[in-house]
Amino acid sequence: MLSSVLEERMNHITEEGVGSAIKEAPLIDKKERYMTNKQNNQSNENNQNNQNNTNIQNKTNNQSNTNNIDITINTNYSDHLTLMTEYGLTKQQIQSVEGFLDQGLMIGRVITQHSNIYTLMTTSGAIPAEASGKYRFLHELDGYSPVIGDFVVYEPVDNGTRGIIRELVQRRSKFSRKVAGNETVEQCVAANFDTVFIFNALNKDFNIRKIERYLSIDWDSGGTPVIILSKADLADEVEARLAAVEAAAIGVEVIAISSLEGTNLDRLRAYMGPRQTIAFLGASGVGKSTLVNALA
Repeated sequence: MLSSVLEERMNHITEEGVGSAIKEAPLIDKKERYMTNKQNNQSNENNQNNQNNTNIQNKTNNQSNTNNIDITINTNYSDHLTLMTEYGLTKQQIQSVEGFLDQGLMIGRVITQHSNIYTLMTTSGAIPAEASGKYRFLHELDGYSPVIGDFVVYEPVDNGTRGIIRELVQRRSKFSRKVAGNETVEQCVAANFDTVFIFNALNKDFNIRKIERYLSIDWDSGGTPVIILSKADLADEVEARLAAVEAAAIGVEVIAISSLEGTNLDRLRAYMGPRQTIAFLGASGVGKSTLVNALA
């Protein structure tokens, strides 16, 4: 949390009285001297009170200004993070990069990736970004290169129209695989999702063993699986195949749908709440894009 502290030091003014020997003088002269000294003392006390009041007022005003600064800074900081939580950022993830945020850096979410060129969703909208040279050098082969779904800490440049990625926010879920070749190196392909829709078509492409393999991948990812049996309008044995999948995937919700006819799409929308991210997992041609268009 950003904060500013204003330290006030009160200056205490000490008035030293000057003593004077009073010589023999008429009584009236002594009285006049007494009254004059009393008035001077009273005047000094008034000046001292005025000075103290002025110092106290200045301290109060300065403290008020300091509080206003704190509120403004904290509000701006909070607004930035509040908006990113609408895209799924969690409190634990924010805490993992607080040190970077204190330096004035920002958080964005990767929504597209083409090699080292990314598109980040930010508080200013979608902007292009790339990882810094230092970050690429340190993380090129350890599985921590940003991927779609990642939250990243970035430095805004060119008046906020571009970003330089400085750090990866810790992931709460991910799909990863081993890179091609003999090296045992992890390659992450997607991150930070809540639910995984595992697709299999109910027509000629129906395959329970393939569903089980996808389910195994999902259990390792950290996402909640939901099995989507698509193209129910093209299949003849919907109920039998639905029961077979439910028996093979105990405890997992299985939903037979038709994107063209709208069958059971309302059950899928129940997973599309605020701050929720859904990953689609399935072979080409099983109806993933058709479903996206139907839900749009």
